[in-house]
This record gives sequence, C-alpha cells and structure tokens, in this order.
Amino acid sequence: MKEVPKPEKKSFDVQCSKCGAFFKVTEDLLLEGDVPVDNELVKVTLFLCPRCYDMNIVKVDCDSLREMRKAIDRNARVFKIYCDNKQVDAAKRSLDKLNKKKKALSEYTDKLVNLMYEQLKVKDINGRLMLVQK
Repeated sequence: MKEVPKPEKKSFDVQCSKCGAFFKVTEDLLLEGDVPVDNELVKVTLFLCPRCYDMNIVKVDCDSLREMRKAIDRNARVFKIYCDNKQVDAAKRSLDKLNKKKKALSEYTDKLVNLMYEQLKVKDINGRLMLVQK
C-alpha cells in the first residue's frame, strides 16, 4: 500500500505588535471574518499571539481596496509606457498620480485596520475562537 503524503501547511513568520514575540503562524491558526463597514463587507484575517493573546490583523480586503489596487496597476502600466516612449512630462504627471493613489490606498487600509481593532474582539465560544463585534 502506498503512503499518501500529507499536504504541507503554509506558514509564515510574524511578530506580535504588542509584545514583540516572533513565531510561525500556519493557515489553520488564522481567524477570518466578514465585517460590514459603510455598506460593504470587509474580509479580515488575523491571528492571536500565543504569548500575550493580543489580536494582530494580517489582512483586510474589500471591493474598494481591490478597485484602488486595479487603478494603481493601470496607472503603473501607463507610467511605464510614457517612460518607454521617453515622454518625460507625461511620465512625471503619471508618477505624481500614481504616488497619490498609493498614498490614498495606504491611508484607507490603515483606516480599515484601525476600525477593525476598534470593532472586533475574539471570543471563545464552546471551545472555538470566533470573531465577534464589540
């Protein structure tokens, strides 16, 4: 009989934002949930620090963020075209636009993460950790 290898769980190194502990987090230790914000569902992925049990957000994702990333990708392609064609003035304008969009994406992501920290808490329900709104 042939032994079937178990698929390896993906893991990555993280650092707790509260106590500074370094450790590996596997996919099965991540908690995910959907939180309504401004008529939009925001998907949140987080983990609990095994040392201090603080909640650490790994990822937030929603339609608005995806649209912002698509706009940045489009603008980056336009910028590359201007650079390839040696259109310096158009490339500068495009780069300014690109930097503004990146800054807006960063600010919106920070806003969502801070909002999630304010709205969410992790609760033990029947021996299972669940995300609940405060």
